[in-house]
Amino acid sequence: MLQFESWKKVLVAIVIALGLVYALPNFLPKGEGGVRSFLPGEQISLGLDLRGGSHLLLLVDMDAVKAERLTSIAETIRQEFRVEKIRFTGLKVGNESVTVKLRKDDDSDAAKEILENLYEGLNVKKRQSDLHIAIQRSRPHRIPQSDG
Repeated sequence: MLQFESWKKVLVAIVIALGLVYALPNFLPKGEGGVRSFLPGEQISLGLDLRGGSHLLLLVDMDAVKAERLTSIAETIRQEFRVEKIRFTGLKVGNESVTVKLRKDDDSDAAKEILENLYEGLNVKKRQSDLHIAIQRSRPHRIPQSDG
């Protein structure tokens, strides 16, 4: 069995006692004078979340999310077309879509197939040598309500 020297035991007891003395103001009611006036330390002020009064509302900037997703799609298109050796002259990200201008009209079917397999929920439209890629609008999800 471990044996500690008695001075170490006394030191640990003193540290614990000091900790309790400094924590004691948190257990006493707020007020001036009385027992609290001679105690060291101050009462910890709890934030709203610890007092139960917190309400958090999160908002999502859907326009920024959509713009970021379209930029990501454009970069993926650039990489995929490079791998498949599909040449293009312009890759432009707009507010609602990404536009790719192909150098050869012969590549449009292969490019459209790549784009349709790239992400789920993309709307790919072909206009001459241009391909317009847009994110399909999804319906909002309904959260089932429980009667409990």
